[in-house]
Parts: sequence; C-alpha cells; structure tokens
Amino acid sequence: MPKQLTSYDPESPWGMQPCDSDESFAAFEHYLGLDPPRGLSKLTHLWPMDRLVPWREHCGWVERAFAIDRERQPAISERDDRHLTIVQTTAEIALIEIKKLLTMVERNPEKILSVKEMARLVRESIQLERLVTGGSTENVAVAVGPVDLTKLTVDELEDLRRLEAKAGVE
Repeated sequence: MPKQLTSYDPESPWGMQPCDSDESFAAFEHYLGLDPPRGLSKLTHLWPMDRLVPWREHCGWVERAFAIDRERQPAISERDDRHLTIVQTTAEIALIEIKKLLTMVERNPEKILSVKEMARLVRESIQLERLVTGGSTENVAVAVGPVDLTKLTVDELEDLRRLEAKAGVE
C-alpha cells in the first residue's frame, strides 16, 4: 500500500509524489485525463477498483486534480474566448456575404455561391457558436412513427404507461 500523502508539492501537483509508485502514478495520469467530474469507475478497465481507491485516497488524487484544474482554468477560459471570437467573426462574415449575395442576385441572377453552399455555411456557423457557448449541437427531438403495441407484454405496457405519465404524454 502507498505511503499516506500528507501534502503534495504545490509547484508540481501533476508530478510524481513520494506516495506514488510507477503504477499508481500511471493511474493518476489517466485519472487527470478524465473530464471533471472524474470517477474511478472510468479506469476499472485498466486497474481494479480495490487498487484505485487506496491510490486515490493515499496519494491525494482529488486534491491534486483540483489544484491542476484551477491552474488550467484561465488557459481554458482564454481558449474558449478565442474560439468564441473566431466563431462570432465567422458568423459576421457569413452575414455580410449573405447580404452581398442577395444584392448580387437581385442585380444579376447568376449566383456566386449555391443555395446549398450558403445553407452549409450558415448551419456550420450556428453549430460552432452553440458548441463554443456550451449549447446543444445535436437535434435531440425524438420522432416516433407508427408503433405496434400488440407485441408488448402486459408488464411492458404498464411500464410504457408509467413512462408516458412521467414524461407528460397525454
């Protein structure tokens, strides 16, 4: 079992600490690679849980990861701000180009961009803006066509009624 960590080197929380073995440090590096909120269950395909828990507890993985996340946050925020600026600028350019295109089409029916190309440009600009601002980039609506309920058991029909009631289906 690793030695109990009483403190970690604040200058290097990502570095190997006295309590780390080569194997536990490799596991910690994988743990750091997970998106918050991190969980040991995401590592059980590489190490058994009965080894991960002591490593996490005795080597301060949560505290070290938190310190690293705090340190990384300004860089992540700056990157996100840059990406948002790029997306917004691209959207503004697309809007300008759409206005130009409309003017040109009014004057001369021969187009520079096809409607399909313009639709793609607008769709991708909107999707990028949603991605950068944390919005949904997928259509999450569910379309349901004709359903044959005769294939369901009585228990399955009861489950379906319960789920419909929970979802507010009338």
